[in-house]
This record gives sequence, structure tokens and C-alpha cells, in this order.
Amino acid sequence: MTGLANRTLAQRELERALDRQVRRGGFTGLLFCDLDGFKGVNDTFGHQAGDRLLVAVAERLRLAVRSTDTPARYGGDEFVVVCDGLTRPEDAEVLARRLLASVPGEYDLPGGVATIGVSIGVAVADTPVPAADLLRAADTNMYVAKGTGGNHYRVSHLAADPPRPQAS
Repeated sequence: MTGLANRTLAQRELERALDRQVRRGGFTGLLFCDLDGFKGVNDTFGHQAGDRLLVAVAERLRLAVRSTDTPARYGGDEFVVVCDGLTRPEDAEVLARRLLASVPGEYDLPGGVATIGVSIGVAVADTPVPAADLLRAADTNMYVAKGTGGNHYRVSHLAADPPRPQAS
């Protein structure tokens, strides 16, 4: 419906990005986005209008990300952006600020104008970590951002467990 990658493709792209990170270094980031006020859109304007809103949000996401990023609809009103090949961890935060500048706002829908926001959880890995760990961290950060009232982002940096000394 949105023209973006789906959950399965997003997870595959995240795993590929983490694999490429092993070969070339750098950072891998994941942004987990949840729309603030989406339920009210469906309740007020109907599900068809909610679908149009999701398509419009997808377009704003597509325009805001880098060509090397993979934006995807994760499910419902949740979107993710896989950030492949970041040169510095702050680049994921720059993208989160860009999304906060472009996604929230007014959307013309059948039956009226809806105003929504977005809560974003960001997780950045400086060493290869399991994809599930990056997803979990970004999802947790999104709920923290939403808990502050929405239209915010929260960032965490993940690192692989340090090597443990071998017993001799």
C-alpha cells in the first residue's frame, strides 16, 4: 500500500547492513517510528483516510532519507528506517531530526485535516550486534520518546559484548 519495503524486507536489509559493517567498518543505525495520534485519525475519519495518511507519511519518509537507507512500513502505524554505512553515529540522529521536521504536521484527508506527530527510537551499532538487539533497542527508545509526549526521539548506542578472557 505505501510502496515501502515491508517488515520482512526491512529485517533482511538490517541483517545485510550489519554484515557489510563487518567488512567495511562504520556504523549501522535503525530508526523505529510510531505515529502519534494515528488512532484518532482512524476513529475520526475512518480507515480509508488512515490508509491515505500512511501513504502520505511514507512519501515524506522516502523524501527525508538518504539513498542508502531503507525505509519500511513495519506494521500498523509503525515505520523503520535501516541506516546502512553511517560514517559516524550522529548521522542517525541527524536523520531523526530530519524526520521530526518532515513527518509531523497536517495532512489533508477525505473529511478534513488531521494533525499527527511521530515518536522515534534510534539505535546505533558501532560493532556488529544481532539484528534483534538493534530492533529491540530502537523499539524501546521509541516507547520512551512516546512517553515524553511524542514528537521526540531517543538514541542509544550498542556495542558487542567485550571479549572475555580465556581460561588457561
